[in-house]
Amino acid sequence: MGFQIRTQGLEVSSLSRKKLHESARYAYHLAASHPHFLFALMADSDTISFTVSHRGFQHRLSILPDSTLADLHATLEELTTVPPSMQKLLYKNSPKAAHDEMTLREAGLKNGIKVQMVGSTLQELDSLQAKEAEQRKRDRILRERALKAPVKVRSTASSSTTDHLYRFHELIPLPHLPDPDSALAVLRRLSNDKAIRHVMQLHKFSVGILTELDPRERPDLLGLNTNQGQEIKLRLRTDSYDGFRVYSQVRRTLCHELAHNVFGPHDNNFKELNSQLNREVAEFERAAAEGTHRRGRHAPPSWGRHVRT
Repeated sequence: MGFQIRTQGLEVSSLSRKKLHESARYAYHLAASHPHFLFALMADSDTISFTVSHRGFQHRLSILPDSTLADLHATLEELTTVPPSMQKLLYKNSPKAAHDEMTLREAGLKNGIKVQMVGSTLQELDSLQAKEAEQRKRDRILRERALKAPVKVRSTASSSTTDHLYRFHELIPLPHLPDPDSALAVLRRLSNDKAIRHVMQLHKFSVGILTELDPRERPDLLGLNTNQGQEIKLRLRTDSYDGFRVYSQVRRTLCHELAHNVFGPHDNNFKELNSQLNREVAEFERAAAEGTHRRGRHAPPSWGRHVRT
């Protein structure tokens, strides 16, 4: 019978005798709990063999083609501790309407196919939620302090009150995608970008939530503005989830979405404002580099308010 036992990305031939026995016991344990998954009990010709990659680890599986996606998710949970509900499988020609009862054959899984799995463990999700809760608490305290600040007679663009009003009030990465901490770092960089803060102060832009747009959620979009700044989503990641897009491109998309705080349709008014925001960002950075920038030196035009459809 031609077969190999492979577990946690290591071949049997590379293991010591002790490790070999441990791997064999582990394989039979999986076969007993998930009879559709045959690591060493069936001939290669009766199964589909493919590799699932997750955070640098290669998991080589041999599986009956009539097994379901639920079976696959259950076994991947044992290998990675990522719950089935948090698992996302990426591979060539994967169906858009996949469901747990779909067989692997119906799902398009074939011999030799390479599958990328993304997803976070429950411990990672709890840690991220705790960080987000702490960040929301700090934001709430800052908002309350800003509202209680004494009103000054003279107006100034550098007042702490306007700084806290015209900004991104909450930053939320997607916890089910790889490395959410790095995604949060990109969102913070955008939120703290001095040129972006400059145009938000200048045009009195306030955004409730700045978050990321899953490439598979809306593959046709780079960004999305909901209800004129209630929430802005940006495509931070590459389509293959293996990294992040160029910062300058993401920031340009952010300017585009900020323009939707005023104008919904992509008409001439929107295009003019979008161009102005990008121009003001470039002028701010050029002036800052030359040491000549002064906040509040330009006033925005009186744009008409339109609801985005």
